[in-house]
Order: sequence, then structure tokens, then C-alpha cells
Amino acid sequence: MESGSKKYGLLVPKKKLGGVKASNVFGDDSDSENDLKNKPIQTSNQTKAQQRSAKLIHDMALEEDATVFQYDEVYDEIEKKKENLDEKKKQIDKKPRYIQNLLVQAEKRKIEYERRNERLIQKERETEGNEFKDKEAFVTSSYKKKLEELKKLDEEDLKLS
Repeated sequence: MESGSKKYGLLVPKKKLGGVKASNVFGDDSDSENDLKNKPIQTSNQTKAQQRSAKLIHDMALEEDATVFQYDEVYDEIEKKKENLDEKKKQIDKKPRYIQNLLVQAEKRKIEYERRNERLIQKERETEGNEFKDKEAFVTSSYKKKLEELKKLDEEDLKLS
């Protein structure tokens, strides 16, 4: 049994290591200036049409605003504007957005509630009839004013309806 003569799997012939020596350890990479002079400098991989369109866009931006590419020079001004805006926002009194509407609606509901109660009281008096006619009725001036205001509101509602 010759187990050494039979080989299984991928058989790749071995290359002979001859006298090929690399010029340096890093291969073709070199920092020397002589190598840089011999190699052409690679620019961006843009086509000429892309370069022309980029140039047109660049020129249009410059025509629109001359300081469009001068961010470093304009940065301080932008920051000052931001600070001024922040100060103005702080100076403005922050009023609640919806509380005024809520208060108005609450007042309307309160008036409606009072009007309903007054109508109920009036109906009760009508149902009593002449039962308490001989008794004295005490009505304050503020109650009279309140009744007058409620009558005016009733009349306004009838006009609007």
C-alpha cells in the first residue's frame, strides 16, 4: 500500500522559488520622491461632462451668493444671529396658547348654567301659583342686575337663532 503516491482533493502544482527578489519589503509602495515623479498623479474619476456640470453649478452658486463657499468667514456672523434669536425668544413672555380660549368657554358654560337654574326657579314659582302670594319677596339689587343680564343674553340668542 503506497499511501504516499495517491493524493486526493485539489492538486495545485508547487511553484519553484527562484531568485526573484523584491526591491523592498513593502512592495511597490515607496515614499521616495523619485518614484513620485515617475508615477502620474491620479485625479478624481469624473468624466468631462460631470466636471462641466459641476463647474456650472459652482458658477451659478457664486452668482447667486458670493459668500456661498466662505463658511469660515461667515460662521461668526451666523452664530451671532443665532444668539440674538435665542435672546429674543427668551425675552418674549411665554403665554399659554389655549388657556384664554378655555377661560372664555368656561365663562360661557357658567352663564348657561345660571340661565338654566333661573328658568327652573321661574317654573317652580309658576307651579306654586298663588300659594305664597301674601308673603313679602326680597330681591337684592345685584340679583336684579343678574336677571337683567340673563334676559339680554336670552334676547341675543334669539336674534342669532
